[in-house]
Order: sequence, then structure tokens, then C-alpha cells
Amino acid sequence: MYLAAWAAGLQIYENLLVNIENPESQSPQLSFLLRNYPNPFSRSTIIRYYLPGDGKFILTIYDYLGRLIKSLARGEKKVGVYELLWNGRDEDGNPIPGGIYFLRLETADHVEIRKIIKLP
Repeated sequence: MYLAAWAAGLQIYENLLVNIENPESQSPQLSFLLRNYPNPFSRSTIIRYYLPGDGKFILTIYDYLGRLIKSLARGEKKVGVYELLWNGRDEDGNPIPGGIYFLRLETADHVEIRKIIKLP
């Protein structure tokens, strides 16, 4: 039974069926980009990320137009959780303006993007 209150009064629904398909072939996605904090940020933010296996990775920041703002880290690392402090500056060391930016983590078999917000 489902009970709903509307402006027109109270409505009762019986035998409300809900079906959510969950194919066995789909498994939950593991997030490799963990939440940065603070977000939004004004001066700097700590970025945490997880590497599920040994290998190469690239961690970059892009603006809303898809332009590369900063290459934060790249190379090879062992499996594990890592963090770094980003000072909100671009490749040339200039402070970036407030706005929406995208953090991108790429490994050999995974790409993940997360939105971060820089305050003015």
C-alpha cells in the first residue's frame, strides 16, 4: 500500500508494483577519484585517489571548455590510496579564476571524471 498526500486530498494506492532491473552482467562501479576536500574550495584542495593496481596513471584538471589547466600527477605507482594538495594554480603558476573544473584520473583500463568547484 502506498499513501500520498496531495493538495486535492489523501490518495491511497494498493498493489503498487515497482520493478528495478539489475542485470547480473552489471556490477557496481568502483570510484577511483575519492572526494576532494574542501569542495568548493577557495585557495587549495586535497585530492584523494585510488589506484586499483600497479601501473601508469595521469591526474589532470580541465576547465568547462575542456582546456587542460594543470597536470597534477603522472607516472607509475603501486596499488593504494594517494592524496595531493592542489594550490588552485595552472601550469604557469597563475591562480585560476572561480568556476567549475573537472578532475580526470586515467589508468590503463579506467577513466573517471569528477566535478570540483573553485570559489572566486
